[in-house]
This record gives sequence, C-alpha cells and structure tokens, in this order.
Amino acid sequence: MESRLLFLPYGSKALIIKFDKPSISQIEILSRLSFRDYIANFFKKDLEDLVLTSDSLTIFFKNITNINSIKKNLLEAYNIILFKRNDFKYKHWEIPVCFENNFSSDLLKYFNNDESKTKNYVKKICELELTVQFYGFLPGFCYLIGLPRSMQLKRKVEPTLKVRKGSLAIGGGYAGIYPQSSPGGWHVIGITPTVFFHPKRDPNCFASIGDKFSFKKISIDEYEKASKQSFKKNLPSFNIFNVKD
Repeated sequence: MESRLLFLPYGSKALIIKFDKPSISQIEILSRLSFRDYIANFFKKDLEDLVLTSDSLTIFFKNITNINSIKKNLLEAYNIILFKRNDFKYKHWEIPVCFENNFSSDLLKYFNNDESKTKNYVKKICELELTVQFYGFLPGFCYLIGLPRSMQLKRKVEPTLKVRKGSLAIGGGYAGIYPQSSPGGWHVIGITPTVFFHPKRDPNCFASIGDKFSFKKISIDEYEKASKQSFKKNLPSFNIFNVKD
C-alpha cells in the first residue's frame, strides 16, 4: 500500500508536497516534468515557482486565497499523473564501469580491506536498476535512487579533495557519477569512460529525469580503450521501456 500524499505549509505563500513514507515510484512521479507542467498550467498566473528536492516538491504561489481548493486541485493533478504512469517512457542506460582495485579503493577501505565483501558489493550493484531522480552539485551529475538499505554507505567523514572524472560513487541512499573532477564526500566504487556532460553536445547530458541506469562491469583495458574515444561516440547503450510499477 502506497503512503499518503501530504501537503505541508511553507511560510504564508507556499506548500510542500511529499509522502509520509515515500516509495521509489511515488518520488518518481513528483520528479516527472509532466507533473510539474500540469501544475504550472493549472495555476498559471497564480504560480511563482516550483522547487524539486530529493523527496518533495515545493510550490510557491503569488497569493494563497483558498488552501482547501488548492489542495484538492493538487491531489487531482497527482491522481491524473498516477493514472498515466504506465504511459511514461524512459530510457534504460547500461553504463560500463571498471571496478578494479585502484578505482574502488574507497569501497575496499569501507569494508576494512575485505576483498570478498567488496566483490560481493560490486556484484550486487551490477544487478540493480537505479533511477535518475534529479540533477545537482555539478552539471550532468545525476542523483540515482533505488539502492537497498543494505547497500547504502554513509558519507565520508572527510571529503576527498579531488575525485576523478567518471567516478561512480555512493553517498547515503544515492549513487552518482562525477561528470568532472571535483572535491567529493562520497565513496568511490568504480569509474566509467562514459562522458556525462559536454557543453558542445546536444543534449549536454544524455540522461533525463526518470531514466534508468544499470552498470556493466568492464576490464581496465576496456576502460582505457573507451576513454580515448571521442565524446560524441562515447555513449552508453540503451533500450526504451515502459515505467515499471
């Protein structure tokens, strides 16, 4: 049974939409552009802004006159999008990742140099299907949800000053791939040759909110060979599916 949709006041002119105990599919609906477009079209001139967070959507109004009417209309919008959920299309991207020890030293350290636990973690993450919830932090940085609790890793106590471009990392309940080299506080578990962001590519980032990711283990030779390719050719493979319940 799915959890309840909540409406929480935020100041005098805003409402936060969230769930008491959200499922992945419910968070995904809040993330959908079609849901936000429906709200924007419905309220039109009364709307000031829409702000998406990790598990909520905040709606800012120019004025709130009838709160009960607004809540009723928002619930109607959600139910319409919920009904259309099976019509959503997304791309399922298969991301090649090298998990050799020199690229997954954070994971090995996290498991106190236990190679068996490290290999088991890599095996499990390659069996998962994760969802792009939103972008943030860096251009092209996709926040991926869908990690089981048993695979979530607490953020580092001290961030790394330079995380290598293409690093696949885990931070709490999220997975993400660094599109550029930068500081970071997540645990790096592998690296991909896939270019996640380039200003001269259209679109700059190939993945969209709602897309699915899975990871394919590759060797260090395959990684190095793919890293030398042009960014135009260096795209992961994908298939198109209907959204699963």
